[in-house]
Order: sequence, then structure tokens, then C-alpha cells
Amino acid sequence: MRCDKLTIIASTIFLSIFLINAVMAIELNDTNFSMNISIEDKKICASGSLMVNISLSKSGDIERADIFVNETIENEQGERVYFNQETIALDEFVLYKNEINLQKKIAPGSYKLIIIANYENNTVQKEEDFEITPEKFDLNVFVLIIAILLFLALAFCIASKIIKKENKKLAEARFLYGK
Repeated sequence: MRCDKLTIIASTIFLSIFLINAVMAIELNDTNFSMNISIEDKKICASGSLMVNISLSKSGDIERADIFVNETIENEQGERVYFNQETIALDEFVLYKNEINLQKKIAPGSYKLIIIANYENNTVQKEEDFEITPEKFDLNVFVLIIAILLFLALAFCIASKIIKKENKKLAEARFLYGK
């Protein structure tokens, strides 16, 4: 009989703890939000731009939330080479496209984009690796520039021959007609 009372007491305590945790989880879900990030091109040149898509969604009854988003880029040694902080208004779902210009020269190598989103006591962190490659010499652009320069040189030569020919005709006409 004593064993049955202990079993009932233990079951009651377990059930109470389970219900309290379930209620707490429901309350937390009322203010939770989720975040996904993606980088459009994971290999970019040193002076290029990093295109980042951040999708935020929330669950619960909150009408509108201001999510504080920190964007950090770290190198392989864990040193911060870029930081930006923004506030994103979130109703239910938002897809935020961000272009991070790498104006200052960042050395080629592997980097990590870390996005931390904060709302009240909730924090979500996502990381994405990407690579910065050295700037390449674009042969197509070089060939196009050479072709344009050759075309301009040819046009200049033809125009100068036509002008010389016309000047020669004018000089002969002046000589013949004395004007």
C-alpha cells in the first residue's frame, strides 16, 4: 500500500512538472521568432558585395515587433572585420535583403557571417561561411577595351585622311582660282 501512495505522489509530481513546463513552453512560443539566412553567392571578389537574405518570422499574439539585428563578419582568426546593427520591423514574416559592400579591401580568405537577432529576451543566432577571392583579371573586358581603342584609332585615321584630301582640294582650288 505504501508503494502505491509513493507511486501516486511521484506520478502527481511528474505530471505537475510536465504541465508547468508545457505552459511555460506555450508562453515562450507566444514571443518566439525564428530566423533563416542565406548568402546568394558564397564566393565573391575582394571589392564586391555580399548579398544576404534574412527571413524573420514570429509566432504568437504580438502584433508588431522590432527585431534588433547585428551583422558581423569574422575572419579565420575570429577577428571582426565588419559590423552593422539594424532594426527590422516584424509583423508576421519579413524577407530582408541586405547588400554588404566590401568597399575597404578585405584580404582574400574564408570568412564567417554571423547574424544575431534580438527581441526582448529571445535571441537567435545564425552563421554562414563564405569566401573572398582575389580580384581576377577579366580577359573579356580587356579584349573589349582593345577592340574599342582599335576602332577609335581606325576612325581617327580615316577621318584625318578625308580631312587631308578635302584640304588638298581646297588648296588646289585656291591656287587655280586665286582665292
